[in-house]
This record gives sequence, structure tokens and C-alpha cells, in this order.
Amino acid sequence: MKPKVLDSFVFEDIEYKIALYKNNILLNTKNANQSNGSLYIAFKLLLDNYINFPKDKNLNILILGYGLGSVDRIITNKNKNIKITGVEKNIFLKPWMYAYEKPNNSEVFFEDAIQFVKNIKDSYDIVIIDLFEDTNIPDSIHQFHFWDKIYNTINQDGLIIWNVLQKKYDLNVIKGFIFDKKINIITGNLFLLKRKNEI
Repeated sequence: MKPKVLDSFVFEDIEYKIALYKNNILLNTKNANQSNGSLYIAFKLLLDNYINFPKDKNLNILILGYGLGSVDRIITNKNKNIKITGVEKNIFLKPWMYAYEKPNNSEVFFEDAIQFVKNIKDSYDIVIIDLFEDTNIPDSIHQFHFWDKIYNTINQDGLIIWNVLQKKYDLNVIKGFIFDKKINIITGNLFLLKRKNEI
């Protein structure tokens, strides 16, 4: 059974397809699944087995690369009170983001995530970095100033989840930042980094 294409468009020279497959709405490019599909499975495995979402704590979470909101739905199904801020620059996704349902406590900004990070004023318990164009990670993610801003944005003992796209990454960018667990590789392409409490 092949996915049924519902919509297609070109954004920044990359062709995207919205497709229906087994009652799921997928976002795909030529070489990668961008939302739901196999990527959803990888994130669900990590979020179900490695991260605690206490019912009595209102976490503040930032998702850079919101896509269709599949990661948001995994999290809010665990705790409806979690506040999620999403950042997504692909404005063509807006009509499809809430094809299932709109999470109650989420806000999505349609802008470039790198620029958003430069202007961050809030702090977060978890930052999810899921930024790529087809199979390419933006060069800005491999810059010190990006990670410096992210590191200083997360709360003490905060977590960073980084989708590194099948090991297309440069670990030198996180050298100099202090993490309790240097790197955990989950499902081959997701890194879980925990900020060390320095107090």
C-alpha cells in the first residue's frame, strides 16, 4: 500500500509532500520522512523510555522544527499541562498541522529557528532540535553561538534532544559545554544530552 499524496509544494528549493498512509498524515521529502512515519516512531521510543513527564510538574518545552506537530502530540498525550513552544519556518505546513487535533497548551511561531534562538528570553526544561532540510542539517547548528544560546536557555538538569540525521553531525560543537551524560545514542539518530547541575 503506497501513501496517498494529499498535497505537494516547493519551499526553499525542496519539494515536500503531504501524504496519507494508514490513517496518518506524513510529511516527506525526496530522501527523508520529516513528520510522523519512521521519525515519529524514533521520537516516541525515546520519549516513552528515557524521559519522565511528571503529572505534577508543568514543564516548558521548546521544539525547533515543529513540522506537523507529531512530537508535540506524543508529549501532550503524557501530560496535557505541559507548555510547548514550536518553531517552524515552513508556512505551507500551517493548514496541515492540526489535521488530527490542536494541542491545548501549544504555540507555534512561523519563523526561522536560528533567528528565534538568537532572541530567546524564556527558559526551558527540554529543548528538541529537529532541524533539517531534506537530509541536510543547517550549517548554523554547527556553530558555537547556537549551542551557547541553547545551553544557557535550558534550566539546570534540563534536557536537549538532538536529531542528528543518521550521524551527519559534528560533535566538536558541544565541546566545552557541561553535560551529566555526554552523549546517549538512541535509535541511531537521536542524541539525548542532559545539562549538568553546576551549583
